Amino acid sequence: MLIVKMWHYFKGYVIIKIEGFALEKFLNLVVKEGIFTWDIFRESNTVLYIKVSKHDFKRMRNIIKKASCRLEIIDKRGLPFILGKMRKRKFFVGGAVIVLALIYFLTSFIWTVEVKESKSISKTEILGQLKELGLQRGTLKYKFDEKEVGEKLLLNNPKLSYVNIEIKGTKAEIAIIEKEQPPEMIDVTTPTHVVAKKDGIIHQILVFGGEAVVTEGQLVRKGDVLISGELTVGEEEIQRVHARGDIFAKTWYEEIVDIPTEVAPAIETKEMATENLLVVGKKEFALKKANISDEKYDKIIETIPDFNKLKFKFPLYIKKIKYSPKQEQKVLTESEIKEKALKQVKEHIEEEIGENIQVSKNTVEIISHKENTARVKVFIEAIEKISIMKEIN
Repeated sequence: MLIVKMWHYFKGYVIIKIEGFALEKFLNLVVKEGIFTWDIFRESNTVLYIKVSKHDFKRMRNIIKKASCRLEIIDKRGLPFILGKMRKRKFFVGGAVIVLALIYFLTSFIWTVEVKESKSISKTEILGQLKELGLQRGTLKYKFDEKEVGEKLLLNNPKLSYVNIEIKGTKAEIAIIEKEQPPEMIDVTTPTHVVAKKDGIIHQILVFGGEAVVTEGQLVRKGDVLISGELTVGEEEIQRVHARGDIFAKTWYEEIVDIPTEVAPAIETKEMATENLLVVGKKEFALKKANISDEKYDKIIETIPDFNKLKFKFPLYIKKIKYSPKQEQKVLTESEIKEKALKQVKEHIEEEIGENIQVSKNTVEIISHKENTARVKVFIEAIEKISIMKEIN
């Protein structure tokens, strides 16, 4: 039974081997003396294995002499023997206790704060607010209430509908969900025109209210009326309505950008290796070894805790070494430079106007080279929405 085994373990027991020609006499004397034995195994007519408690083992020596047998200790098991070994190795045990205490101490702090970035609030802003609320790198895990900090962060940001802070080891994970903004309400009772917000050549006209006053292929200037909200009823009467519609036009952009001609190739995650070391003073012990050649890999060294963020250094810490294959810089071809420049300019335009554009035509020209950089002129003919509503005065 498990309880009996645990009792023997706490009391301590010895596995012994008995050799002799009077094994039966030996067993009879054991029973007569009231010594409890178990797991008796007879290997042969002259060899016997038994288990006996530490306390009764001392009484068994006299019986061995009476039965003219020979005794050999095979193993000593149980808590008393473990404690006895520990007493002989005081410095080792003391060091182990200190190491465990330091590990416990280090794991009592938050060393990583991970935020899932939202569209409306930047990661930097959220980390700043969490710092003010008492959650940052080096914060004691038991010093703050996750629920309370989450509720305060939610109150400070009306655009958020949900905040959850979860502590996983030495990492704090912050999950946030933004409120869904209701669609913009259109006041259809207000008379409006649809006008051009920039110059362009009309490409497509979609009218939802009012009357179009331009045609496809027509050149328009910024401020020109595209869909009129003033309709003629009968011969002279003018009726004002809420004009609505989407007008798409061809527009033009020209930019000069500098593009690096040499880039580092992307490294796949599976090609990377990680090595974890436990550092105690000046000694390092490998927890996870990476069997790779240092000459063929670049390495990035991180520590847990991150001493760059702290004003002091612990004598015990985890060192993480990330290895990535050394790769030579890739020299871009002329077509790759032009493609990169076109993509960069398109993304910049879309960021500026806040809308996506469709590139109908483009001209890309490399105008000069300087060291590892190419200066590129990009001309784009785009198709984009140029219509905005304007209230009729």
